[in-house]
Amino acid sequence: MSRSVFGTDGELGTLLSVVEGGPRMFRLAGELDVSNTGKLGRLLEPELASPGDLTLELRGLEFMDSAGIHLFITTACALRGRGNLRLLDPSSHVARVIETTGLERLNNLEVVRGEEPEV
Repeated sequence: MSRSVFGTDGELGTLLSVVEGGPRMFRLAGELDVSNTGKLGRLLEPELASPGDLTLELRGLEFMDSAGIHLFITTACALRGRGNLRLLDPSSHVARVIETTGLERLNNLEVVRGEEPEV
């Protein structure tokens, strides 16, 4: 069963919706930027304490800036040796940002395209 973790709060620059889609799986939609990466990081923090992969579905993510890239890097580093960060089905814009920055070169970060999320 999915549940909304947090969503658009009406303030400029905080247009991110996060829905828990299953164990260690979150769906992101909207914009991931400096205005909301801290909140998302705090949400993901408990997931980093236990071993296993963490999946972020990015299909609905329309925009991501360098703060989002930094969050993905720090999340993958926190999981190192205990699990992978799986970025599932990024939108075309977000996929371009991931490719341009070389994010896929991190050993435990996996970009998965064209799959349905596991529930």
